[in-house]
Amino acid sequence: MKSLKKLVSNAILATSLLFASSFAANAVVITQDIIVDGFTFGTIEVELTQTLANSGDIVDSGFDSGISLFSIELFGLPTPAFTQFDFQVAIDTADLSAGIEFFALDVQENGFDDWSYQFIFDTFDPFGNFIDIFSPAGFVFFSADVQLGEARVSAPATIALLTLAIGGVLLRRQRK
Repeated sequence: MKSLKKLVSNAILATSLLFASSFAANAVVITQDIIVDGFTFGTIEVELTQTLANSGDIVDSGFDSGISLFSIELFGLPTPAFTQFDFQVAIDTADLSAGIEFFALDVQENGFDDWSYQFIFDTFDPFGNFIDIFSPAGFVFFSADVQLGEARVSAPATIALLTLAIGGVLLRRQRK
């Protein structure tokens, strides 16, 4: 009976730690490659608050404040190298692994030449997906179809669960 009480109390403790750690996770980050004509052009990372990620709704950065551009990399240049003019993204939180459903971005390089980039990606209108690159003089230098690669979704609660399981195994071995 004593071991059963101990088992139940340990299970309750582990469950409470699991819930505490999963609620402490602040955000979910979705990362996708930007693919132009079969080549990886860069990556985009979008951040969702944990509350928004668990809503099961389609969220749009134009209407929901819990979604933001976490980082973008183009030609190996990181986010600080760009000034963002316009950004909009839509994600179905019922299926985060599907990734970004709609993405629009206008950015300009912060630097010597100030090249500008315009992206439009829409899962439901594949013929309207494009990237335009504008020269410093404002002329279209390059234009092509754009796609997004497979979504990679961070899972902070999974990491907490794994850590809790490893801790339980180590605690169990130490008692023997």
